[in-house]
Amino acid sequence: MRGRKSLVAGVPKQEKSVAVNPKTNASPIGRSEMAHRLAAQGFLPLFNCDDAGRAVRAVEALHKAGVQIIEFTNRSACALAVFRELAAEIGRRLPDVVLGAGSITDGLQAKAFLVPRRGHGDGDSDSPPVGC
Repeated sequence: MRGRKSLVAGVPKQEKSVAVNPKTNASPIGRSEMAHRLAAQGFLPLFNCDDAGRAVRAVEALHKAGVQIIEFTNRSACALAVFRELAAEIGRRLPDVVLGAGSITDGLQAKAFLVPRRGHGDGDSDSPPVGC
């Protein structure tokens, strides 16, 4: 759809994504690393779910199949709340997963979907890896 950007794919060239491993506080993943990982993965699964528990189980199943980069789409009234719960849980359970937000239509939505990284912002040490 026109006007919609994926936070994973919509990173300006000069910026880094905020994808980080919360367990090790590893450096953010840059554009070239993200592109390399996506190319190796071969596809980017997109999904939306109105239940955080089901969303976690979906990501766990994708991870079990070898998928490490996943996009949750902003296509329901409760998408932001579900994304926040999903991101927190995935950060604890699957720190190697990069969770992106898609179907973002403007800067306000993008800001709402950003999750602080460990050592940045509000100091939340359990922040999950998030691609933006």
